[in-house]
Amino acid sequence: MKWTLGGILALLIVLGARQAIQDSYTDTMDAVTKGGPATCLEVRGSTTAEEGGRTYIIGNLRNNCNRAVGQATVVFSVDRGGTMYAYVRDLKVGETRRFKTMFPISQNQTYRFESINAF
Repeated sequence: MKWTLGGILALLIVLGARQAIQDSYTDTMDAVTKGGPATCLEVRGSTTAEEGGRTYIIGNLRNNCNRAVGQATVVFSVDRGGTMYAYVRDLKVGETRRFKTMFPISQNQTYRFESINAF
């Protein structure tokens, strides 16, 4: 009788752990694919700044989400068909953090905000 109860208990523990993992995965995938953090992140202004003789796009990204964001990519299109990216990591709830494009742009180049990708 002990073996049967122990086996049933072990099975319940395994099924419970499986369900918890599956629920966590589903919640994470829903957050990324169904609106996700990108819909509650906000670019609070952007401009260009000279740093070390080079021009970068800089600005601020605010997390208005109800959870922290591990990685956010701010995407800009620049004249003559280019794309520039700025990255922000580990953005806490309610936090605003400065970003700067990874690579410089030409001094007189125009740009436009395109999107935010985040998870």
